[in-house]
Amino acid sequence: MLSRVLVSPAILEPLGRTLRWLLSLRDSQGRIICPQHRVEHTGKSAGVIGLALALRRYDPSADPKELLSVAAQQARRLVANLVNEPNSPCYTFRPGRHDPFNCSNSVIDGGACADALSQLVREAGDELSQEDRDSFQAASLLHARTYLRYAVLDKGIPAQRAWGLAGLAGAWSLENDEVLAKAAIEAVGVLEGVQFSDGSYPYHPIEW
Repeated sequence: MLSRVLVSPAILEPLGRTLRWLLSLRDSQGRIICPQHRVEHTGKSAGVIGLALALRRYDPSADPKELLSVAAQQARRLVANLVNEPNSPCYTFRPGRHDPFNCSNSVIDGGACADALSQLVREAGDELSQEDRDSFQAASLLHARTYLRYAVLDKGIPAQRAWGLAGLAGAWSLENDEVLAKAAIEAVGVLEGVQFSDGSYPYHPIEW
């Protein structure tokens, strides 16, 4: 049974408003199409999953079944956008870096997508169909195993590395994979090496 924790309406109201706006951008296929760039920003679908799950848990006025349906719909969109890169073992979430109007790249979108899919499986897996649950888990792990475990070590910008780490950790939570764990620990070590004494991080890595 879903348990709810009391959260201030001042927090819940803007979250609900944001979710409604994002859902208003859906087309007949359930794709969230950016009104400015006319492209399906996959990261927005991942964000909808997180918003829907948060409101489902914390908003007593929300319909948990409806919110779960919204999250599952967008998770299916993520799975549909997971494709094999040409001449590469990597599976990444489109459009990523493939569309000049996406305004993102593969590690940011991918980290968000793998994280959102894993969160949905962890929090509501028992309420999903077996087909959806297996599909969401497989997509998160496939992306982490073929792309994120390399990207979190190759990306030089700390924020991008952190996005990838979020997805890598989410995928690992679904299946204890030593390869993913090793990559994550090494990437965290790199982040520790560039962290300032006040706890902040540079946007670009700094050569000392």
